[in-house]
Amino acid sequence: MTSFLQALNISSKITKGNIEIVNDVVLFKEGEKVDASQAALLQKLEILPFSYGLVPIAVFDGNSLFAPAVLDIEDDMILASFTDAIKNTVCVSFALNMPTVASVPYSILLAFANLLAVAAETEHTFKEAEKIKAYLADPSAFACAAPAAGGAASGGKAAAAAVVEEEEEEDMAPATNLFAGGDDY
Repeated sequence: MTSFLQALNISSKITKGNIEIVNDVVLFKEGEKVDASQAALLQKLEILPFSYGLVPIAVFDGNSLFAPAVLDIEDDMILASFTDAIKNTVCVSFALNMPTVASVPYSILLAFANLLAVAAETEHTFKEAEKIKAYLADPSAFACAAPAAGGAASGGKAAAAAVVEEEEEEDMAPATNLFAGGDDY
């Protein structure tokens, strides 16, 4: 056995009837081919570190050649790229003022928001705007009746004062054109 180890340039010694390898030895690294002598040594040591399989270097499908990374694509990645493409389509549609199937729901939502803003500022109303008008008329009616944990009774008054100050700041904010063209999207 010691002559076999010497043939592989592995230093060894015999101690108490056992063969000891003196230094750590790297027989091979991942990806290298194992020759017959290395395989024989591993068999004698009862080490079986082998796993067999294919390592694709390219994927061929329908006259197209792809990198092996294509096999690692998951459904979430496909869904994310599809979602990004839809978002980009909507942005381009808004920039060009051209409605598409993807941008129409956003256009309807934006138009509804503009209608709510008009209803909040004028006397005109419709069913969906009544709750917003009620909130603007009396914000304290929508506040939570119970004080926050550890808060004092004056905390509610402070919160109401903060809401009033916030509304005054909103009133002082410069008015925006609700009916502006496609540039404000």
